[in-house]
Amino acid sequence: MSDESPTENSEADTTATGDGAALEAVLADSDVDPEAVARLLERTDDVHAVLDLVAVATAALDDESIRTLSETGATLGGLANRATDDGAVRVLDSGLVALGEAGASDPEPAGLLDTLRALRDPDVRKGLGTLLAMAKAFGRELRERQD
Repeated sequence: MSDESPTENSEADTTATGDGAALEAVLADSDVDPEAVARLLERTDDVHAVLDLVAVATAALDDESIRTLSETGATLGGLANRATDDGAVRVLDSGLVALGEAGASDPEPAGLLDTLRALRDPDVRKGLGTLLAMAKAFGRELRERQD
């Protein structure tokens, strides 16, 4: 038997009983598994720990880090847009195919005369012209970014 009188804990008992009765009423009117709710309620400390972690991470993100992340995202978006340009895709695809073909063969070392003879081949001239156009555009981009 307890030495406490029934009136000492009556307020706490009423609150607990009231909350429990309300929870039981909600569960009775729904298809929610009471055992699942009980397991969730047992994990409230874990939920609070996760929320605390999110709060700390949010506080750590200052305006500078948010600005930097935003700029990085914008830069990556710009690169993705340029990488999906039809011309860029076509040249990259052709370059990768040619790289695969060249890697599959075992070419002999070429000297100056071999290089001059290769210039008679229309495919070599087309590839060299593409490389020269790319070198020119690349140089222009580098110069404009320095200015």
